[in-house]
Amino acid sequence: SKATVSVLNCVRHAHPATATATMRAVRTACTLRLVARQRAWCASAPAHSTAPGIHEPPAVMEKLAGLGAVRGARPTSVVLVSSLLGGVYLSFGGALFVHVAGGSAAAMAAAPGLHSLTAALVFPTGLSAITLTGVDLLTSNMMYVALPFFDRSSPRGKKEKAAVLARVLGLSFLGNLAGCVLMAVCAAAWVFLPGSPGAAFAAALATKKCALPFGTAVGKAIGANWLVCLAVFQAATATTTAGKIAAVWMPITTFVALGLEHSVANMFTIPLGMLCGADVSVADFLFSNLLPVCLGNFIGAGVLMSGLQWHASRGAVTGLARVLKK
Repeated sequence: SKATVSVLNCVRHAHPATATATMRAVRTACTLRLVARQRAWCASAPAHSTAPGIHEPPAVMEKLAGLGAVRGARPTSVVLVSSLLGGVYLSFGGALFVHVAGGSAAAMAAAPGLHSLTAALVFPTGLSAITLTGVDLLTSNMMYVALPFFDRSSPRGKKEKAAVLARVLGLSFLGNLAGCVLMAVCAAAWVFLPGSPGAAFAAALATKKCALPFGTAVGKAIGANWLVCLAVFQAATATTTAGKIAAVWMPITTFVALGLEHSVANMFTIPLGMLCGADVSVADFLFSNLLPVCLGNFIGAGVLMSGLQWHASRGAVTGLARVLKK
């Protein structure tokens, strides 16, 4: 609280060492409080569900808001390894997508819409694994660390929230990138051999992605991560494994079929295309695609999904409270 902070500031001038230790204890207590709130939610949410197997969306938003602080409190090595796994798992879905799309060139020419949908249907394999294992994905972390800024009940200040945001996004970016590039190298060496349909498709896809105008890439990225975060949100409302997988599948299929831009997916597909012969440089990858796509992904997660959905969910709670008071 503000009163606690004022007292600690006074103590800090008189006894700096004591104040520093006390501040650490307060931060630890706040983190534990968030964890306890999430555990209590997990235990009580089924009793408040609107239908069997579904959690109330407002309760889900509170849980997701707490995840940002909890994820930021983990050791650096844990976040990096978790992000590395997130990149690897998403790349398995990306590799399957390239294999299906590249192996059906005739369908691409005869029925491009059906071809896009068919290939897109297998891509959610990766996000399903990420959702069920709880590893880190940069684009969903964008939602987790943005939500606390909209939660006025959070005990953390804006500076601390910003520090958590920078740390979580920075580490998950590095970990996801390492995992995806590693998978791209393995896929190019063992699966998409020179001259194979998958290799040709990957090279063409990388070239196409890096040729997008900056504004187009940003716009496509906004839509992609809005759908990805919607998938994560929907999965959090489900109480069963099958429900979570089903909740993830269609939003992810939609963004892939529409050809939208996802930064972590591109961390796999573009390096893979480069290894398969695409005339794309590292600078093209980083500045012509990854930069605008990361920007758009953050807008989709931090503004559209976090801000608008939080407002809608809290509005539902406020409306219910007003009805009960009457």
